Amino acid sequence: MSLPNIPSYPMPTKDEFPKNRVEWDLDPNRAALLIHDMQTYFLDAYEQGVLVETLIRHIKQLKQLCKSLGIPVYYTGQPGGQVIKDRQLLQDFWGSGIPADPSKEAIVER
Repeated sequence: MSLPNIPSYPMPTKDEFPKNRVEWDLDPNRAALLIHDMQTYFLDAYEQGVLVETLIRHIKQLKQLCKSLGIPVYYTGQPGGQVIKDRQLLQDFWGSGIPADPSKEAIVER
């Protein structure tokens, strides 16, 4: 099972998100930005266009802001070619995952 093709859709606006349940203030000294699974394999599932470009633009803005505030930025990425034993529940939900192909494992350059 591979990822389904995902048609483009409008990126939600701030006003379309549910109201936050907490009223925490961001403390830059205790914060980090996690950029999760922005690998070619995952983005290839999306129809290329406005959604992907908007997502990447927003991530760039967040990353620049965090770096300017001294907030560390971390990336996650899955290795390609995982065996079922290593994937565990990921296999049940998402299938076999990224193939053993460095171009598919790569974090999107832009």
